[in-house]
Amino acid sequence: MENRVIYNEARLAPNPATPNEAVLIDPDLCCGCNTCVNVCRLDVLMPDRALPDPDTGASPVRAPCEAACPAGIDIKRQLAYIAKAQYWEALQLIKKETPLPSVCGRVCPRFCEKKCRRAPIDGAVAINMTKRFVADIDLGKGGARAPAKKPKTGHKAAVVGSGPAGLSAAYYLGLEGHSVCLFEASPKLGGILRYGVPDQRLSKEVLDKEIRTITDLCEDVRVNTAFGRDITVESLKAEGFDAIFLGFGAQKLVRLGVEGEDLLGVYHGVRFLNAINAGTKPDLGSTVVVIGGGMVAVDAAQSALRLGAADVTMVALEARDAFPAYEEELRLAIEEGVKVIPSYGVKRIIGEAGRVKAVELKACVSVYDEAGLFNPRYDESKRFVLSADDVVTAIGQAADLSPLEGSGVRASGFIDVDEAYQTSVPGVFAAGDLVAGSKSVIEAIAAGHRAAAGMDAYLKGRKKAARSPRGAAGEIIEKDLLEFERVERAVMPTLAPEERKHVFDEIELGLSEEAARKEAARCLACNQPPVSTYPDECWYCGACVEHCPVPGAIRMVHPLNQRMGWKRKATGELFRVGQANPPSPNLRPPSPSPLNRKAVKA
Repeated sequence: MENRVIYNEARLAPNPATPNEAVLIDPDLCCGCNTCVNVCRLDVLMPDRALPDPDTGASPVRAPCEAACPAGIDIKRQLAYIAKAQYWEALQLIKKETPLPSVCGRVCPRFCEKKCRRAPIDGAVAINMTKRFVADIDLGKGGARAPAKKPKTGHKAAVVGSGPAGLSAAYYLGLEGHSVCLFEASPKLGGILRYGVPDQRLSKEVLDKEIRTITDLCEDVRVNTAFGRDITVESLKAEGFDAIFLGFGAQKLVRLGVEGEDLLGVYHGVRFLNAINAGTKPDLGSTVVVIGGGMVAVDAAQSALRLGAADVTMVALEARDAFPAYEEELRLAIEEGVKVIPSYGVKRIIGEAGRVKAVELKACVSVYDEAGLFNPRYDESKRFVLSADDVVTAIGQAADLSPLEGSGVRASGFIDVDEAYQTSVPGVFAAGDLVAGSKSVIEAIAAGHRAAAGMDAYLKGRKKAARSPRGAAGEIIEKDLLEFERVERAVMPTLAPEERKHVFDEIELGLSEEAARKEAARCLACNQPPVSTYPDECWYCGACVEHCPVPGAIRMVHPLNQRMGWKRKATGELFRVGQANPPSPNLRPPSPSPLNRKAVKA
């Protein structure tokens, strides 16, 4: 590195021995990269992770990843704890917002990673992989742990539906001390997580362990109990429940509306997966066509391979780069041999003797209209026929509101709720697919959590407390200010394609401890300036100023009111201009940043 002089501002302090703020950081300029923290050899500067919001425990400023997370997980602190091997502390942060971290670590769409500032540099931080790592450690110790339950309140709460929204609501209501009864129409708990997500993506053993943590907080659990058939709003009130949560999901099938849809060999995606997960596996032919480009379609296509189909093809309206399915999951399916036909829709399903024989496809010109509404347009001149022994349609589900008839709960396509998730009937709350339509698991969990907060406030006779405000995510800084050496993003270990395509074992195997900690350390801790924790120990070596990538973000305040300058010797030592004997901390050069930042050129 060439010699250069770095001038730092200084101001008068009353006495050299008087405590002073040695380093001043401009929060408007600081990018939150923590390079100064990493090069400080005396821990004068530390990440501002020890000062969480007093009400929520969250970091006072949100990074882009946190703003994108539907559940609002404090991702910066989660990663900081994992990097330091403080796994229980990390898990406690995660469980403040989701009771199903291992499940989420397997099925989450990773909204956070799509907004990670590190993505254009060397790949987004693998936030979801690290979350799964720390949650699986907890499961491996005999089952997931839950925070301490508050004293009993004497209030009874009914939670109808044990999908992600219902499980979330039951968990947080139980923690608040309410007597929770969880109702489920199916023989086992889990809803879409059990019956709609195949084993190759989510092991039922993992699901059962996390559900057990939730049921331990409940007073009672009743399966094979369907809303509208076995229980109603009125019957639950008559049984003494003070508040009711409705979260029985979107169960109504969405049809293609084309000729041949009722032929033998045509399956609906969710029912197809339900049958597999319930142990009633369909007997498929050798050629299967899956209609749809979302995650249900991907799951159905991979499951068809595992049921013995030799040729599986996905057909979707969307262009290849616009598939609703998670890109990583789609890539795994393609590795296994699933074929993909983008920008085509179904003209008709062709049959012979009452059974599927082929599918006629037509080109899709656009999926949405100018107003952004789903309104596909087709080019009928571009058509072809695809042979098929079986067809699986996976184009979505809708909410079945017929069980609500006579309950007084207002609904128009979906249940109407207020900001506390309360319906038109006082004391009756709803969330999940019944309110917002088919969404991701993490969105349903977040909605269930918020509904539980509304129910808790209702039961305790107070207005629902608003979540403590947190600063918005700032603009992404210019990348030319930050020169990073590439640190490869962690790669999730998986079963080999030829090995996994014939079994329902989990595809992804999880990160090692070393890989998880290294990956967590890649976090830039965006939008959170460090704090000067031990200013009296500062030797004014200037390393923080020299390595800061943003001019003017750090100023040094010297007690002698000197305008200080530093040079670096060829050996790497820093020394003050005009001083022959620098203080001892300068006898060795600053250690390289864990972020592997290159030296900023003069």
